[in-house]
Formats: sequence, C-alpha cells, structure tokens
Amino acid sequence: HRALALAREAGYPSGEALALAGVSLAALCAGDLDEAVRTARQAHQITADIPGFVARLCSSILTDALTYGGDFGAAERVCAAGLARSRDVGDLSTEARLLHQMAMLDLQARRTEDAAVHLQEGLLVALQAGGGMALLNGLDCCGHLCAATRRFAEAITVWAADAAFFRHEGFTEVPFYVRR
Repeated sequence: HRALALAREAGYPSGEALALAGVSLAALCAGDLDEAVRTARQAHQITADIPGFVARLCSSILTDALTYGGDFGAAERVCAAGLARSRDVGDLSTEARLLHQMAMLDLQARRTEDAAVHLQEGLLVALQAGGGMALLNGLDCCGHLCAATRRFAEAITVWAADAAFFRHEGFTEVPFYVRR
C-alpha cells in the first residue's frame, strides 16, 4: 500500500499499476477475493503511459483474481485479450502463463479437449521462454487435466513431479493455493 501511495504521489502510472497488482496478489494469497478482484481491476484499467509488459502482467493477475472469484466469463475475456497482446509482441513468459490460465478456464467449463490444446501450447511456449514458473504452472494444469479426464494415477504422478520441481526451485507454498 505504501508503494501504491508513493506511485500515485509521484504520478507514476507504471508504479501504480504494479503496486495495485501486488496488492491484488497479496489479497488473493490471503483469501480476500473481493479485494483481489477490486485491485486487479484497478491495475488493469491503468493503460496510459505504461509499458506493454505491465499491461500484460495486469491481464494475467486480473484473470487469476476473476477465476478465483468465480467470474469465469470475465476471466476468459480478459485472458483471451491478454493472450492476443502477448502473442502480438512475442512476450513468451506472459503468453505461457495466460495459456495455462486459459486451460484451467477450459477445465472449469468442462472443455477438456480445448484445455489439452492450450496446455500443450503453453508448455511449448514455457520451454521457449526458459521454463521456471511457467513450467510449474503447466505441470499443475496437467495434473488438473488428468484428474478431469479421470486419469487419477497420472494426476498424482504429475503433481508429485510438480511438488518436487517446486521444492527444487526454492519456491514457497502459499496457503491459499495449498487449500485450493
């Protein structure tokens, strides 16, 4: 919140959008879905005088907030628009993240074939982007796809690999996501 106040005071739109995105992520991790959606929407609405990567990041964060908040239709629209912008400029990291988010939205809507296409494309893009968190998101999504298609043993295997990779990379578990 201090970064947000400073960015506003300085008239720094990029800093304001990034601070709002950070507040949204913190609210999401704390389980405050209303605050997560509200602040992610505010960040997403800042479009003047910000670099494209900030706008694309805000699309991804708003997609997450809307998804966890249960507004799947709006999440799909925001995700599709952000995905198109990422593809237009070759932003592989954001493209991979948004493809995995789209796959999860497909699974929510029981479109397993579409989810498989988005997941495969997202994993390929994640490899091109250098892996890391994008691969972790892809592995998690793959586990959900296996579970949705009733391949439970494969889901457990993929999630075990995801957990091992997560620990190997030194990431910390976020309680909100663990409960999910």
